[in-house]
Amino acid sequence: MHTRLCKLAVLILVALIIIKLFMLASACNLEKLKVVKMENRTVFRALSNVTNKNTRIHISGTLDPFSCDAYGILKLSKKSTVVITLMWHPESAVLMLGLCSAKTGLCDLTIVSGGEANAHFTAWRTGQYYVLVCNLSLYVVEYDGYIEVHVR
Repeated sequence: MHTRLCKLAVLILVALIIIKLFMLASACNLEKLKVVKMENRTVFRALSNVTNKNTRIHISGTLDPFSCDAYGILKLSKKSTVVITLMWHPESAVLMLGLCSAKTGLCDLTIVSGGEANAHFTAWRTGQYYVLVCNLSLYVVEYDGYIEVHVR
């Protein structure tokens, strides 16, 4: 019973974060966004060094409980791939990683734990996207890693 309640609580939390991110994406002109601290505790970080078809971008940060960093804007063609590779501390923290459409706010998300992860995403249409790194834990998380972009 306890496990079911925990799973339900995590699902509700994820749903609330997705709703907040959708509202944020529809309310902002993400093309002109640089590094800005948002009210819902999401930090947008500009990615200016995406210059060719295969790019690796270093990312790192500190996330408060239930907060996110969003990296973008990535201009991707349909079927381009994005790989997020991260290590974080404390290892018991649960993170949510994702690729989101800047136009629609729709996201492809995955939840990871264990202190390190490799998450693969594919752009479902040509357009502008951003990458999410969210802390779903009750404590501060420090992360370090990279985003690999393979544009088709």
